[in-house]
Formats: sequence, structure tokens, C-alpha cells
Amino acid sequence: DMQREIGDKKGMGISYNNIAMIYKNQGDIPRAIEYMHNSLKVQEEINDKEGIARSYRNIGIIYMDQENISKAQEYLNKSLKSRIAINDKKGIASSYQSLGLLYLKNEPNKALPYFEKALKIQEEVQEMEGIALTLNHIGFIYEKQNKINVALTYFEKSLKIYEVLKAKFGIATCYYHIANNQYLQGKIREATANAEKSLTLSKSMVVKSFSW
Repeated sequence: DMQREIGDKKGMGISYNNIAMIYKNQGDIPRAIEYMHNSLKVQEEINDKEGIARSYRNIGIIYMDQENISKAQEYLNKSLKSRIAINDKKGIASSYQSLGLLYLKNEPNKALPYFEKALKIQEEVQEMEGIALTLNHIGFIYEKQNKINVALTYFEKSLKIYEVLKAKFGIATCYYHIANNQYLQGKIREATANAEKSLTLSKSMVVKSFSW
């Protein structure tokens, strides 16, 4: 192809990565992993350290989606190590976030330290959307632990940030979790009101996505 002919290896690495993501979205996981490794190989050849770290993370995410925990952990840790080496703070936070997500569903207690590390860095670099998302994940863990008041604190903090960002999906998610926790506390009126807010926002996003 053109990139190969002109020796644009950085562009080749990006193209392999993009093709890999297309195959992933189509459900062709073996081809996705094949192209992601092609991307990684090119990035290693030109010592593109940011690209290498990104490819490690993307490979880890693919394995995580397939619930191959050991492989996902291997590549996500490689990504984390690579990002620490180049002091990519946003990338480090992203890697901690991904490792937290790896355990969130089945082993939430293992996930919590990763989210706390991610949150600390996100607050340092003022990555507001990342902060809101991480607060949401931490709230979910405390919800699972039946620490309802603590969970609510995190969801409410997350909601405030999402409202500033005008991020409707995040706002709707927070209202959903707040409603769920209020229901568990027996606060039926408050829970119903917040559940309706979540539903209204969710409906507005669906309508918008289908409008011409």
C-alpha cells in the first residue's frame, strides 16, 4: 500500500490499529488481534513508545472483552509499565482505569485500588471527564459492598462534574445509580424522582440519535 511504499511506518502502525478495531467491532477477534500485533511490531521497529503503550492497552482491552483475564492483565500491565517509563500521566491513569475495569464485574475489591490510583492522577492533571467516570466506578464498588451512604457520596460528586461538562450519558448514569441507592435506603419518593430524571435523559438521547 501507499504507506508501505513511502516508508511511513508510523502511519502504518496507526492503520493496522484502525483495521484491528474494525475487526473487533465486527466480532472477528483473531483478525483484530493479528492486526493489533502488526501495529505493535511496526511501533517497536520505530521505537514509538506512546504507540507501543497504546497497542498494549488495546490488545489488553480486546482480551478483556473476551474475558481472558490472564492475557488482559498481561497486556494492560505492559501498557502501564510503558506509560510509567515515559511519564505519560494521562496514559498511566488510563491504564489504571482499564485494570480496574478488568476486575470491576467479578472482583470489585481488587478493582478499587486501581481506580483510586487513577483518580489521584486524574485530579493532578485535572482530567475532569476521567475523574467523573472513576468516581462513578468507585461508587459502584461501594454499592456492591452495601456501603450505600459512601456510594451515594461518590455518585453525587460524579454527577456534579458531569453536569458541568453537560455530559448527558454520564448524568443519566449517575441519576440511575443514585436512584438505586436511595431505593435500597427505602427513600422511595427520592428514588422515583431520580429514576425518572435518568429515564427522561436516556429517552432524549435515543430520540436524538435516531433523528435526521
